[in-house]
Amino acid sequence: MGWKLGHGKSSALLLAGGWMVISSPLHGQEPLQEIRKSAATQVEESELSALFKEAELSTRYLAALDALEKKLAAEGNLDLIVRLREERDAIKKSGTPTAHADKELAGLREKYLVARKGIRDELAAANAKVAEEVTRKIRAEELVLTKAGKVDEALALRKEGERLLLELVPETSSAAEIPFGEDPKAAGPLELKELPAITVPGDQPPVNANIFSTKGRWLESVTVPAMKQRVRERIVIGDRSAKSSPVVVVAPGNVWSSLDGASVELSAGRLVATRARFEKLTFLADLNCIFHFVNSTLEDCGIRKGGNRVGPDHAAKFHFDRCLVKGTLAGFLNIDHHGIRAQSTVFQGIELPGVDFKGKQPASFANHPWMRIVNCRFVNCTIPASFLTLTRDCIFEGCTFVDDKNPMDPAKLTRPMEIPLYVSNCKSRIAGLSPNLKFIEKPAAELKGVTIPTLESISSMVSP
Repeated sequence: MGWKLGHGKSSALLLAGGWMVISSPLHGQEPLQEIRKSAATQVEESELSALFKEAELSTRYLAALDALEKKLAAEGNLDLIVRLREERDAIKKSGTPTAHADKELAGLREKYLVARKGIRDELAAANAKVAEEVTRKIRAEELVLTKAGKVDEALALRKEGERLLLELVPETSSAAEIPFGEDPKAAGPLELKELPAITVPGDQPPVNANIFSTKGRWLESVTVPAMKQRVRERIVIGDRSAKSSPVVVVAPGNVWSSLDGASVELSAGRLVATRARFEKLTFLADLNCIFHFVNSTLEDCGIRKGGNRVGPDHAAKFHFDRCLVKGTLAGFLNIDHHGIRAQSTVFQGIELPGVDFKGKQPASFANHPWMRIVNCRFVNCTIPASFLTLTRDCIFEGCTFVDDKNPMDPAKLTRPMEIPLYVSNCKSRIAGLSPNLKFIEKPAAELKGVTIPTLESISSMVSP
């Protein structure tokens, strides 16, 4: 058929979820900030390159399948056409092929898989190269500080450098099976570590007061000025085929609502909303896209994986910082499709979703920055056991804890995990847990050393 698949020679690095900034009292921050800035630039450029290369690869494979179908139709081979169409649908939906073993189909698929592996191997190699460069620069700065007699600062820099390297763990390589150094096969006690902070892009793109007149396709970075907007149609941000990956900034004072089941979908890019209010909208994110909600209110909104691209764990990411989330959140969460990070946020009146860990140990994600709910308050919520494993230093008021609708097999929970739940007027209906998973209920007043927003205090911080 004369069709060939290949991959470019340039290295590409995919760090799903973008870059993370570490806040620290380190005195010698300037060297670390410069190291971070340089590495972040490489990550951003390589990330886009990798995404577009895989998208182009899928497009070429689909075209080859179309050509093969024409050939099979001319031969009258209907049975194989049926299986070929199943292959095509699987690629469109998830990028993962079927297991059909027909010779003609298997030959094309092998080219696709070899090329995709080549791209992902390049990603892992590029990631290792960046990590090596970061290590070299950190060691050089340590030496300067040590020779100057600033031993404590050198040690602090080393610690911050180690955290920075954790951010560079390649989620596209086999090492991703042990996220952030947590061995899923380990049997010892879980050690909780400080979580890296998540950066919120500081972009200030041009203001466009007429952005909602663009027929639902936003391809350029834009700041949406304060407005009240009834969203009546699907909004799609970015276009991978056009290599458009914009940053959309929703300015303070925006109120977006829908009575028509409208959605806002990140096909490629980021959305940052600060002191905004959203009502009855669905937010969808494709692979490697992030929604950032800061000091915002989401009422009866939902988060979902969008698009048909899958990759490493936590493909679509949702970040809540000092927000009020009411009414609903998601129908389900799984570690393949979703990454969620919430801090200092209040969840009110929500039946929270279960979490499918896809056969991995919940304890392996206890220190993962994109599967964690920290310093939050839950008010009058129903919370399944799997979602509770995501929480750290949270307060629960008037909540009900329940079993998952599709619980993980207790025999497969081999890594011990204890989760303190700081409660007030809560009920637990959880039964049949593995002895390796324990929820320890304590009075809410016993949670010390952290600040948890109340429903009243968060209301003064978010949009009206």
